[in-house]
Amino acid sequence: MAEALIYLSGCEPNYSNNKIITMDKKVFVGDCIIDGVEDNGFYCDDEDIAAGQTMEPIKKLEDISRMYDYFMSRNKFRDAVMFTVAINIGLRVSDLLELKFGTFYRADWSKKIQTYIIEQKTKNTKGRSKNFFNADKFYREHADLPEEEQLRLFMLKAKEARNTYIKNTEKKYVKRYIKVNDLIYEALDAYRNSLFKEPQMSDYLFRDESRNCTTENKPLSRKSAWNIFEKASKDLNLGIKLGTHGLRKTFGYHMMSINNNSHEALYTLQKIFGHSSPEVTLRYIGITRENIDRAYDDVGKHFGEVIVYPSIGKWQIQAG
Repeated sequence: MAEALIYLSGCEPNYSNNKIITMDKKVFVGDCIIDGVEDNGFYCDDEDIAAGQTMEPIKKLEDISRMYDYFMSRNKFRDAVMFTVAINIGLRVSDLLELKFGTFYRADWSKKIQTYIIEQKTKNTKGRSKNFFNADKFYREHADLPEEEQLRLFMLKAKEARNTYIKNTEKKYVKRYIKVNDLIYEALDAYRNSLFKEPQMSDYLFRDESRNCTTENKPLSRKSAWNIFEKASKDLNLGIKLGTHGLRKTFGYHMMSINNNSHEALYTLQKIFGHSSPEVTLRYIGITRENIDRAYDDVGKHFGEVIVYPSIGKWQIQAG
């Protein structure tokens, strides 16, 4: 059975009510119940590894072209544009699906050269202290104390957690600025022209078109987006598990590739992804042992152009 944890800093849940009620070692914070890592185990770290470790990037340009053509040939313009935007800006799917026309255009439909978003994950974690309290562990360590003393110590812990929560809520959200390239605007302009009516700035770019949602301003669900790209990957026999996380990895992989895997590109990508170290970024985008070995071979070939050893026989070495 999972241990009960109390989270007061807010990662995913919206803690609008700070009342704390304990019942059978479950912890209620506002309208949220937290009673196990298995159901609510977000630890608010800055790495994407756990979330997307099984997903892979599309490494070949020809496969990217095939994916785009796959959607266009089926008149799935929304999905084609979602694919184009995703691999050009490298957002998490939760942020990708929150994009609106107003993210990229002004009210007169002039284009923003630079835009920004507040990432759903980092807005809850960046600059904020981790804040969780293991209730099961607490009760085990204080099992011999009288119930009144247990309660007193528990409330001290809860007060400390609440103070941390308050400090965390006072942290300002960090904006991620994005330079919107020409390809994104080509895709968005074509998509806008394909719609039956002129969209509003408040309209989501990638709306849920299922059932009766064609007139409702509701974004596509994460599960639906995942299914779209996973099905396309299988239909095209790409041989990878793409999902939606693979699109973010595709952005990173090709950014590194076109910059010859330079250190500058790596640190830039680390900053874009908000990772804690370059190693995390390399692992995330799928830089494998094979890539590392090839890098060593390439260095050897590079220096081999100017460092040439003559053929030295065994007798010559001994004679020397």
